[in-house]
Amino acid sequence: MASELMSQVVGILAGGLTAIFVFKSYELLKPLFKKEESEESEENTSKTLKCSN
Repeated sequence: MASELMSQVVGILAGGLTAIFVFKSYELLKPLFKKEESEESEENTSKTLKCSN
């Protein structure tokens, strides 16, 4: 009985920590993703300009 309870508690803690970690890493990486997207769009526009020339 105690081992089942402990495994449930460990599972809940692990799930909570994972959710917090994912959320924090998402908050930290969000600006990086936006930068990459803007750089990619700039590259695409420069490529289309080169093609039109």
